[in-house]
Amino acid sequence: MNQKSLAGKVVLITGASSGIGKATALEFSRYGASLVLVSKNLQKLTEVENKVNQAGVRALTIRCDMTNRSDVRNMIQQTMETFKQLDVAVCNAGIYFRKLAIDQTIDEIRDVMETNYFGTLNCIYEILPLFLAEKTGHIVVTSSLDGKKGLPHDSAYSASKAALTGFLESLRQELQHTSIKISTVFPGRTNTPMIQNISLPNQRLIVSPEKVAKSIVKTVLDKKTEVLVPYFSSKLYVLINSISPRMGDSMSRILKLGGGRCRAKQSVMQRYWRNATSVDLLP
Repeated sequence: MNQKSLAGKVVLITGASSGIGKATALEFSRYGASLVLVSKNLQKLTEVENKVNQAGVRALTIRCDMTNRSDVRNMIQQTMETFKQLDVAVCNAGIYFRKLAIDQTIDEIRDVMETNYFGTLNCIYEILPLFLAEKTGHIVVTSSLDGKKGLPHDSAYSASKAALTGFLESLRQELQHTSIKISTVFPGRTNTPMIQNISLPNQRLIVSPEKVAKSIVKTVLDKKTEVLVPYFSSKLYVLINSISPRMGDSMSRILKLGGGRCRAKQSVMQRYWRNATSVDLLP
């Protein structure tokens, strides 16, 4: 398809102020789509808006906390008041939380789930009735390769992305007889501020946000169901893990995808777990 394929379309992107979201906004602007840019950081969002405006694209910026359902509802209302339509929603907002499972608290896990899982669902549940009424629409969710295979230190993050993966697989099948498309994009480690404190020895394993953005746009143009980024190495990784999770674990260790060796520190909770009986651990 040529670069005019999305002219006249309105694309909403959450988490658009940086990283994958920002790159996705710039990529969609090259295809002539009008944009709704959403983030909690209005200052950075305005910078993105200025860049897409330079490409001759109309953009609306909205400050929104995706964990707040009222905020999300107002976001959709502003979009419809401004553009009178919405064709594509890219649910990209999320946070990365890194900690050994044994050292994190239930409240920390809930915070991650609230943003990555329920925040995305807030967006989907506000958009879906609109798409159903219009009998058309495309929802694209940025998940993570962690949603296919968990990594050391990433238990809360992986759980939030795995939950999204399961939900979207079910939703996609429920909507198969409609004209509404559901797509999930699974990037590997991406060069964004989220992973700036992770040491990955093999820099070739890190994908650029621009590469992910191109995959997201291609997902919309080609109406793909699931997309792994990068494709071949990620596909091989997921396939090996599906055949043998132990081999998948070994592959993660060899490639140091978790950011190096995982060694749990001696914490009070760890000593308790080691000495506890199964009865002690019951609620």
